[in-house]
Amino acid sequence: MNINKLPYLNYPNPRLRRKNYQILNGIWDFAFIEKMEIPESFDKKIKVPFTYETEYSLINQQELHEYIAYRRKFKVDKANYLLHFEGVDYQTKVFIDRKEVYSHCGAYSPFVIPLSLDDGEHEIVVLVHDTYNKWQMRGKQRTRGENYECWYTQFTGIFQDVYLEKIGNNYFEKVLFSGDKNGLVTFDIDLKEKADVRISIFQKETLVDEFVLEGQKHYSGTRQEKNIELYSHENPCLYDVKLEIEKEDEVETYFGFRTIENKDGKLFINDKPLYLRMILNQGYYFKKGVTPEKDDVILDLSLIEKIGFNGIRIHQKQEVNLFYYIADNLGIYLWSEIPSCYEYSENMKEEVENEIPQIIEKNFNSPSIITYVIFNESWGIPEINTNEECQAFVNKIGAEVKKYDSTRLVILNDGWFQLTGTDILSLHEYEQNPTALANEYIDQENVLKDKIINHYGKAFASGNKYQGQPIILSEFGGASLKTSDGWGYGEKMQNISDYKKQLENIFAAVRKLDYLSGYCYTQLTDVEQETNGLFYADRQAKLPLEEMRKIILGE
Repeated sequence: MNINKLPYLNYPNPRLRRKNYQILNGIWDFAFIEKMEIPESFDKKIKVPFTYETEYSLINQQELHEYIAYRRKFKVDKANYLLHFEGVDYQTKVFIDRKEVYSHCGAYSPFVIPLSLDDGEHEIVVLVHDTYNKWQMRGKQRTRGENYECWYTQFTGIFQDVYLEKIGNNYFEKVLFSGDKNGLVTFDIDLKEKADVRISIFQKETLVDEFVLEGQKHYSGTRQEKNIELYSHENPCLYDVKLEIEKEDEVETYFGFRTIENKDGKLFINDKPLYLRMILNQGYYFKKGVTPEKDDVILDLSLIEKIGFNGIRIHQKQEVNLFYYIADNLGIYLWSEIPSCYEYSENMKEEVENEIPQIIEKNFNSPSIITYVIFNESWGIPEINTNEECQAFVNKIGAEVKKYDSTRLVILNDGWFQLTGTDILSLHEYEQNPTALANEYIDQENVLKDKIINHYGKAFASGNKYQGQPIILSEFGGASLKTSDGWGYGEKMQNISDYKKQLENIFAAVRKLDYLSGYCYTQLTDVEQETNGLFYADRQAKLPLEEMRKIILGE
């Protein structure tokens, strides 16, 4: 597939589109401030949506400023609009023409503000408060003034797109669609006010179904389709959907017919066995932090496809809409990971419970997402091995995720100290000796019951046990070159020849473990001080792409 020919690459949200939109990215006025109040002056310029810590922002200061302010002007016709913020870290207040119109808390959940605007020029001001608090959902952001281990420069303020969409007096507030292997379409739709909704479903521009929902504000239901084409990596078939409120609002989205299941110790998609060849991707971009431009997303996904992976573990981040859109079209399976907090407290629990439903709703329609990872390596839940209350909380969150979205699998605690209710037993192991790795993991029974995984803990937390789930080595590898300034796992390779041999041997060792349902190699690119990527931070390959592909596919 030629990614550059996909039709909606320039839309702010290709997964939920309105035809009339205005992107508000670009140069804004900016200021470091002392409190959440509009300053008298804005003495700097910033390029939105890059955060001030990045070179591309035009500011490039890495120290934490807890309070910041943005301002810009924009022109519109007299109409109703939706103002979208796809990502702002952390606490946000939005003012239109100096009147506060909205406040939001949380970095990884988007928010939308309905506005009625007169014809002419308007001013938008955004105030942001962010901290090093460990109970915030942070992902890989550091919690002190310097980088350490695998934690990197924090990002503050606007870090994803800002845009306007024109609407009528009534409009769609929520549009969720999914399809299963039997042709059953499930939908969940919210409107501002009661109205009829016309829904048209297309496959490759051919109308396959059309129906009208009548007179309600909320619609939740199913629709049976026949002669469907299933979605998979080999055949990423998407069905387009157009929804209309007559003379008021029109949106377009898409979904795929697919069912992901765990049974008999294996993964299946549409009743066919699935072996995942995944790459861990942290989504940091050279001089841009966590904010990619269109060409960056296209390049990363193109490279991943070219070198033979069929899946990506999006690690400790929620990606931009364009990333999911391209992955959906390529059929690259995704694990959507909830960014971690780093303390176990009531504030942390509230944060997790508030953010997760919004994250799920944002990504619901993307069929490429097949798994949610709720916690990683016990971050934020350090007592999970023995603390029954902590285990109960994790199980509760897992059950809530299943309630919000029953179409995907859920991993409760990736790495070790897993709980019985997990859908996949996912383990991390950074043993660098390929022979030792194969020998340590060849005995499945020992791995499940006695082995200390990655020198940290047993596969299951105390009081929990294996229930026949698929097993995936969801982190391994991490080799680095001696010429790199940062760190990798184990001793650095002396030269490219040694590096290539290490990759060949470590991938071969993992393939010998025939009870596995897949793996995830660490990682796609170098990130700041962590230099164990297959590519450098600027996306230059450490080996020729064809050599990488042969190693990954075992050719």
